[in-house]
Amino acid sequence: MGFRGAFCGEPGWASREHVLAQWMRDVVGPLPMERTTYGSGFDTMDDGRAYASVGQTMKVSRNSLLHQVTRTVCTACNNGWMSRLETSAKPFLKDLFAARRRNETRDSVGCRRLRCSPVGR
Repeated sequence: MGFRGAFCGEPGWASREHVLAQWMRDVVGPLPMERTTYGSGFDTMDDGRAYASVGQTMKVSRNSLLHQVTRTVCTACNNGWMSRLETSAKPFLKDLFAARRRNETRDSVGCRRLRCSPVGR
């Protein structure tokens, strides 16, 4: 097995992790089914020891960001700490998305959930 998890660095099995949680599809609504991403950075040279600058790349994808998956996360991280983090953050994120539709500020949403008063009020 040659795969190592992007977060833990441990050998394991790659998961097909959605970049954005699947439940967000219902909350956010539809996004365009075509997107363009740009990238640049560094990569190893042919000798495998030195890094070289890689020019800018452009990629057109025929899916929305809500359907994008990655295979860089191991199943242990995906089903463990990442799942717990998502479960904990989900109520806050749903409130933030709903507040955006109502044009509320993030401070008022956070304070409503935490039962406090926004600064300056």
